[in-house]
Amino acid sequence: MWNGDIENNKSPCEDGQPLKGKGVKTPRPNAISLQETTSRIMASARIPRNKLASCSQSAKTEKRLRVCSVPGCFLQDLSNPGSHCVRYFKKNKEELAWKLYCLYNSTIFDQKLPDKMEIIWNKKMRKTAGYCVTGQTEGPEAKRYARIELSEKVCDSADRVRDTLIHEACHAATWLINGVRDGHG
Repeated sequence: MWNGDIENNKSPCEDGQPLKGKGVKTPRPNAISLQETTSRIMASARIPRNKLASCSQSAKTEKRLRVCSVPGCFLQDLSNPGSHCVRYFKKNKEELAWKLYCLYNSTIFDQKLPDKMEIIWNKKMRKTAGYCVTGQTEGPEAKRYARIELSEKVCDSADRVRDTLIHEACHAATWLINGVRDGHG
């Protein structure tokens, strides 16, 4: 997991270090470990949204692999069978889910989702890949909340977690940011 971050009530998104050699382009290795990406994700969280570059096509190799210019983006690695994320998926799935959530929250949702979103792996879900539970606390200071549940059975690969988590994060965002519970409407 995140080396005890959850037990210490510390968000895994708070641990990042700034990127070394900012603005210097270095070749990306084929496989980036999950620990290497933490600081890159945090660096992207500190960059204002209007300064983030969009993902684009690059003819870097003969295969014309897509290279994302968003700092800390490791989404492309999740489709590479040789990447660390894919090879050690079962061992690191909780960490992967957190890193994906941090990346999505910083690059897509402008840090408007909670730093400590509850992400649960559900053993009982057999047909649905994920589910976003939303609600509102009772009382005069009613606050909206959301938690994401991922199916251990269906989300059995890094790319499925990637796709399911962004979908469920969108449900959470519509409720937490816009106050709309619209399902897929």
